[in-house]
Amino acid sequence: MRNFSLSLLLVMFAALFMTSCDDDDDYWYSPLEGSWTIVDPPGVDYNEYTFYSDGTGVYYIEDYAGNSTYYFTWETFNNNLYVYFNMGETWRFTWLIRDGYLYLYSPGSGVPLVYAPF
Repeated sequence: MRNFSLSLLLVMFAALFMTSCDDDDDYWYSPLEGSWTIVDPPGVDYNEYTFYSDGTGVYYIEDYAGNSTYYFTWETFNNNLYVYFNMGETWRFTWLIRDGYLYLYSPGSGVPLVYAPF
């Protein structure tokens, strides 16, 4: 009986120490977080992305229509980046970071958009 009580007590302590209070406090850092400005290819309208750690972001572009700012949410799955704009449009990219630069590949495009941090 004493061994059973001791075993039960050990199981209770193990369960207590192997659980956490709240999984929502776990923080996962993405290397995408931060601000990125377009550097290549030439001839592309100037644009910037800012990715925040809470999964939101801002896209800024200077094009024929003038200067525009768009807000979005974002998430990654493996090497796929999904950008969900507030107006309902979704952009998908394959992404990688190499030598400090962010490379975004649009589906069907072999030429990446290259961004530098700022």
